[in-house]
Amino acid sequence: MYTTCSLLLALGFLLSTTDTTVSARPLSPGSILSVQPRHRLRADLPSIWTLANSCVQDGDGTQRLLSTKSNLNNVTVDTCLSACDSANFNFAGVQYGQECWCGNSLNKGAVVGQSLNASQCDLACNGDASQKCGGCWALTLFQKSGSSSSSSPSPSPSPTSLGSSSTTPATSAPAATTTSAIPAAPTSPSRTPAWSEFRLVEEHSGSSFFDKWTFFTGADPTNGFVNYVSKDDALSSGLAYVDQATGLAVMKIDSTTQLAAGANRNSVRISSTNTYNQGLMLFDIVRMPFGCSIWPALWTVGYDWPNEGEIDIIEGVNNSTMNQMTLHTGSSTSCNTNSVKPSDVALNFLSKTCASSPDANSGCAYQDPSPQSFGHGFNEAGGAVFALLIDQNVGTKLWRFQRANVPSDVTAGNPNPDSWGTPSAFFPTSDSCQTKDTIQNQQLIFDMTICGGWAGAAYTSMGCGQSCSERVADPVNFQEAVWNVRNVTVWQHV
Repeated sequence: MYTTCSLLLALGFLLSTTDTTVSARPLSPGSILSVQPRHRLRADLPSIWTLANSCVQDGDGTQRLLSTKSNLNNVTVDTCLSACDSANFNFAGVQYGQECWCGNSLNKGAVVGQSLNASQCDLACNGDASQKCGGCWALTLFQKSGSSSSSSPSPSPSPTSLGSSSTTPATSAPAATTTSAIPAAPTSPSRTPAWSEFRLVEEHSGSSFFDKWTFFTGADPTNGFVNYVSKDDALSSGLAYVDQATGLAVMKIDSTTQLAAGANRNSVRISSTNTYNQGLMLFDIVRMPFGCSIWPALWTVGYDWPNEGEIDIIEGVNNSTMNQMTLHTGSSTSCNTNSVKPSDVALNFLSKTCASSPDANSGCAYQDPSPQSFGHGFNEAGGAVFALLIDQNVGTKLWRFQRANVPSDVTAGNPNPDSWGTPSAFFPTSDSCQTKDTIQNQQLIFDMTICGGWAGAAYTSMGCGQSCSERVADPVNFQEAVWNVRNVTVWQHV
């Protein structure tokens, strides 16, 4: 007899067949990330995990499909996969909206292990209400790629084998992982960076441009009228491809399908499979999306928003002509740009408080005064090269170089930020706001949404008309919703 789910949830009575506990550590790139209203949701799984069953029957206390329950308090799919991965389990599952289970085999029975309708696994995760964490006696099940789905039970790992992970609380700050292409900074704060020692560690260009990006397919948390499509669908429908004549990577919003007002239009959002704690990233952008209802962005973000930071490199909405560069840090930080003088940067100050939360997420922002920094003017000028430097000893700097002003060391393949002069934007490190603590595990992201929390809210005031939802219907309105990217390169210290 199965106890009712409502009683279990009311009592917080979480059954387990073992006292063994596991704790979370950071996931590999591509992990699920829930971000706040103006931001976006990353819901692609890490490359080592696949969805085995969207909803499967679990058992009562005498038989559970998976052998070991974790000690996580605030469960999300992300933290559960992390906990099971850190303890070397091949299977992970979430249920009741608040439980995470791990195992190396599936303990199936006459009922346990049978597939259920996906609607029976629709409870919100207690660690993130925008994610679903199974249901009543029902697991959403994940499996490591290449692992066997044998139904014969296997012993749980001994407490000794889990000792190193169980001593790390699930709420501890993520440490640098081997998935990051940029190594941790030297510990000596007095070190003077030798920028000439940069070497190329990663390049996205030409026919292989999309090889190390994941395509987000979840619902847009900004409530935009978009349907983000998979890599296969994007390539087959021509929404993502590499132009054979120019070698440019192309990403588009669908501009051929007539829709009803307020319907979702197909679009593309990609995120890098690698993450970065510091280093130099260069983005050669030839063309960007623009127009009423369109909200394009090139940005980076950590697993845990806003605590691991977000850096907006290109962002604006509707018919904007001036780009915005912004840093978001955790709500408990004292990060700001008060020490930055106007002569220290080329852009204008918009706001100086970096700390962000769901209710106050403007971040510390700069606005580019040039009409060639965003939208139509940007494209007419042939685009630009953007540089992002994350230095844990100095802070974070951003540059925008128009075509005629791209530094010769960049074109020569030997970038030297020390020679570039005044940055567009600068977010300094300090004793009270250390870059190494506030910017971690940054994933690179290109996306395009329609209307949503910002473009939709500003639609009328920016002279676009009365209804953003009506504009989505006509495909002609999205002919300019295109990214053309020559390359993205990542550099690190020798």
